[in-house]
Amino acid sequence: MSFSRLVRFISTDGKTYVGDAILPAFTYDARKATHANVIAGDVFGEYKITNEKKEIKKLLAPLAWEQIPTVRLLGLNYAKHAMEVGVRYRKEKII
Repeated sequence: MSFSRLVRFISTDGKTYVGDAILPAFTYDARKATHANVIAGDVFGEYKITNEKKEIKKLLAPLAWEQIPTVRLLGLNYAKHAMEVGVRYRKEKII
């Protein structure tokens, strides 16, 4: 079984969990979830969605810093390049 809405959150017991958000009716927004089924294991490998439900007190970023060994970014730093690829940009003076 795979998860639909991966969330990492602090529950009312003060512990951090990874879970599959239980969405309220008529919404697809995980930010509106108040509960989640706890996921046991590694979401990048072997994991299991448990029947244990926890209340979401505070949503966190889906991945912890320890799970992100490398961050790669791509930026359009030059106005000419932005125009070439059809990206709208705002010209600002940086002081």
